[in-house]
Amino acid sequence: MTIELRDYARLSMGLFDLGWEVAEENLPRAGTGVVKPDAAGPRDAVREANLELLKVYREMIKAIEDNIARAQARALGRGASYADIARARGVSRQAVRQDWEKRTKQRPVVLVGGPKDGFNTTATDREQTMRWGCRPGIYQDPDWADRRGTLTYRRSETDPKIFVFDKFEPDNRPDYYYDDE
Repeated sequence: MTIELRDYARLSMGLFDLGWEVAEENLPRAGTGVVKPDAAGPRDAVREANLELLKVYREMIKAIEDNIARAQARALGRGASYADIARARGVSRQAVRQDWEKRTKQRPVVLVGGPKDGFNTTATDREQTMRWGCRPGIYQDPDWADRRGTLTYRRSETDPKIFVFDKFEPDNRPDYYYDDE
């Protein structure tokens, strides 16, 4: 499948509009408002608008790469071959295989803080957060023994082998919701 020129232009403009919507929120307001990155205006304002837009594009690329990885994993999990994925992505089978191996290579990490303090597990290099279910009776710690919800751990900024407890999100659904557990 190839994207027609008019579809590509529409996609490009849609991405610009989305990126600018986010970037504009981060720019300081001056007098009459913010100068668009593709508009004529004061040189410094246009430069700052484009620099902010580049920051947003960087984050958009990360999000798109994550979406590609999830779609690739779902396709592979349902019987697609590396050749099928390569055709869809417009790359070689070797590139798909190497990308898949890099994304899925597990490395040892340790969880710090919260009820799973000291727990050893594995994570890929790309994983920045881990979520664990919490329900009554799983943990011996009295602070966690009766809680139901989700524990979130985030990768440490100083040591990539450590995930630090970040938050607990309670699940307030009634007990009968879990009768099949």
